[in-house]
Amino acid sequence: MRGEQMPLFFRWRPALRETNEDIRSAWQLATARTIDQLQNSGWLAPAAEKAMAAVVGPNGLQLNAKPNAMALGWTQDQANTWARAVETRFSMWTDSARACDAGARYTFAQLQGQAYRHWLASGEILATLPFIKGPGSLFGTKIKLLPAWRLSPRCESPSLINGVRVNAVGAPVAYVFKRQVPYGGVDEVELQATDQAGRPLVVHIFDGEPDQTRGISPFASVLKVCRQFDQLADATLTAATVQALFAAMFKSPGPSDEALAAMQESGENKSMTSLLGEKSEWYKRTDLNLGIHGKILHGFPGDELQFFRSEHPNSTYEPFSKFLLREICGAAAITYEEFTNDWAGATFSSSKMGTATNWPRVLYRRKHIVAPLCQRAYEAWLEEDIESGGTPFPGGVAGFLAQREAAAQANWRGPTMPQADELKTALAAAKQKEIGLPDSFVFETYGLDRDDVYEERKREQDRKDALGLKDPVAKAAAPPGADPSQDPTEDPSQDKTDTGNG
Repeated sequence: MRGEQMPLFFRWRPALRETNEDIRSAWQLATARTIDQLQNSGWLAPAAEKAMAAVVGPNGLQLNAKPNAMALGWTQDQANTWARAVETRFSMWTDSARACDAGARYTFAQLQGQAYRHWLASGEILATLPFIKGPGSLFGTKIKLLPAWRLSPRCESPSLINGVRVNAVGAPVAYVFKRQVPYGGVDEVELQATDQAGRPLVVHIFDGEPDQTRGISPFASVLKVCRQFDQLADATLTAATVQALFAAMFKSPGPSDEALAAMQESGENKSMTSLLGEKSEWYKRTDLNLGIHGKILHGFPGDELQFFRSEHPNSTYEPFSKFLLREICGAAAITYEEFTNDWAGATFSSSKMGTATNWPRVLYRRKHIVAPLCQRAYEAWLEEDIESGGTPFPGGVAGFLAQREAAAQANWRGPTMPQADELKTALAAAKQKEIGLPDSFVFETYGLDRDDVYEERKREQDRKDALGLKDPVAKAAAPPGADPSQDPTEDPSQDKTDTGNG
């Protein structure tokens, strides 16, 4: 760019502004346009559902409590026992809409799906965690999801930026919400981010640059492409429809109206006027409807019925439309095949590579977009359950508040990575174990936790032993023709016959 000699750079001088200023000027219109596309586009609406299914899944992100045993002064066995008890009680809250949803309509998994879809539309997840103790539920901690446009766009330098009040180091301390008042008015109310004990009261999640206080839809960068695809499809359909409606015409050797007018002005060939008049009367009495099956059209003598073939869509339509769709599906974090349901030409290797390269983006959004909502809700619920005595904790709620970070550590597991061929994936996992890779690495492919697998195996084995069941896997692993009573550790060549010699 030295000397600005490159013609492509001429008159390209974008302003370098603060990210918050760009978001403030573009957020409302970008969000409205994205929502319009998500509601009316046959491509973006299912893409959002598929992206949500990959990140959240049908059962939502599942709690895998991981209290820090060293920081808490517990043994690992104590931490594991406490974690499993917490997970069991937490499932009572997540599986009941009456327990977790302020509106008593949605389970925790459904709330996660709604939150992620709203993030796709607005770039933000906004929720409050009110305490509402109602009949029919043991718990008072609730989640209330709110549309992101409830936040005020008001700015007051230097602490209030786009409805978010920050402290001297940029951490949010309060949020300014818009609310309806009687007679159609709107006013604003400011809510604290946390209470005095650190319990989260407002959850505001987004992703972006270091100085941002608000997010923006990941589809904002492809809104232009969405409109281009719609215009391409509409123009192509219009051209094809016009050609279909006017696919046939009569071709006549007679002169046009302009030529006839010239003849009349010159006074020559006056008989042509009477001829064309008779032709006009002929076609007035003839039905030219081509939609009647089996109809035979009789034209005026000398006229020929000529048909035209539609030239739309042409050979360039499909490659160009695929190019546009590939750009859109990148914003949804799903592969082109998933986005379009077009699997023509896809192979096992291409499908696996496409999924493998896209999967880290799914994991990133799962961990940094949806999981923070789950974590804040879990911490608020855990504080309540310890205070009510449902979950024991050394020192009670005061001990928990003093060690919140160590006690509330958790992982949030979602659906596993889709596999193009389950058998090949299983064989690859077996090979990985054969060459000495740790189980934790192998289980990550399936989205499983190593300790969870070990504990589940132990429970299953104990149950089988109690019922006297044999392991079918071990039985199937025996070589063909082998004697089931033969100990595989013994040498079969040794004769164990008792000779009586002592």
